[in-house]
Amino acid sequence: MDGAISDCAGGEEVFRTLNERARNEEFPFASSAALTYRCNLRCVHCYARTSADSGAELDTVAWKRILDQLADSGCLFLLITGGEPLIRPDFAELYRHARSLGIVVTVFTNGTLITDEILDLFQAYPPRNVDVTLYGATEATTRAITGRDGMFVACQDGIRKLLDRGIRVGLKTVVMTLNHREVGAMEAMAESLGVPFRLDASIFPRFDGDREPLQYRLAPREVAELEFSSAKRAADWKAHYERRRHELGGGLLYRCAAGRTHAHINPLGELQPCITTPHIRVPLAGISFPAAWSRLKETLGRLRASPDSACIHCEKHVLCGHCPGFSKLETGDERGMSQFLCELGQERFRKIDHGAI
Repeated sequence: MDGAISDCAGGEEVFRTLNERARNEEFPFASSAALTYRCNLRCVHCYARTSADSGAELDTVAWKRILDQLADSGCLFLLITGGEPLIRPDFAELYRHARSLGIVVTVFTNGTLITDEILDLFQAYPPRNVDVTLYGATEATTRAITGRDGMFVACQDGIRKLLDRGIRVGLKTVVMTLNHREVGAMEAMAESLGVPFRLDASIFPRFDGDREPLQYRLAPREVAELEFSSAKRAADWKAHYERRRHELGGGLLYRCAAGRTHAHINPLGELQPCITTPHIRVPLAGISFPAAWSRLKETLGRLRASPDSACIHCEKHVLCGHCPGFSKLETGDERGMSQFLCELGQERFRKIDHGAI
């Protein structure tokens, strides 16, 4: 399968049908795998930076076994991420194995480790997309965020090599205090290359509890200004709100795809609902994936939203990105409210209500 189902003729309808079936039957239709927490960069905002434990990472054989079981359980789309996944010597072997199973793969990378071997691999077994993270539009900003010299040029070189080989690329950035003034330049860069661009403001404490990344988080109003500075992004937010505004909560605490149609496997071989829920883990060692998946669903099924929670009765929750995992990382209470997300939802609503499209 050389492209995503959703990219084929009539693919969107097929994708919707498969996704609906996955929701009804609750199998891991679209999942993610963090092959490692290690990285060649030292980004100030990284949530996994101090969680690296290379000695405990799954080996090649174990990862292949998990990929086999993921495919057998109905996984059609897989995001390979990290850390920096290309730092693993066996990345090519694991990527090729996933593709051989008929899984459509997207790769998240910082773009600085693109070798001829990787280019040959992607050309022979095309990914759905290679999403490259930009840290800024200048060397100075990139250095300030990554803690490494020469990474802006290395990233640009990697992007150029990928595009020269005809490999599909998307650019993205985490907006923060150190790079928000360069978002326009990064977006222009993507436009000049003819590739999509997106931004993300989700900065939260590290998995070990270190709150240092929060000092780089923008204020909600600043985030909304950047998001709605693009007519397309503004229109997308309005369409998203109109489509889902009546999906009020209640009952289950986790109302998203996590643990229903999405599985996440961390580098240690533990099954999580998603990457932002490291507190909910089922070790895969000595247990089959279907058994672990069933145990995970049982755990999530017991987690109920507080009946007096303001979030489950607020139609703006589709704008704030209400996430119990995010709240747990930020406040220590997954049933609580992230003040940052709440204020961001309010700011997005004001933009939509005032016609900022």
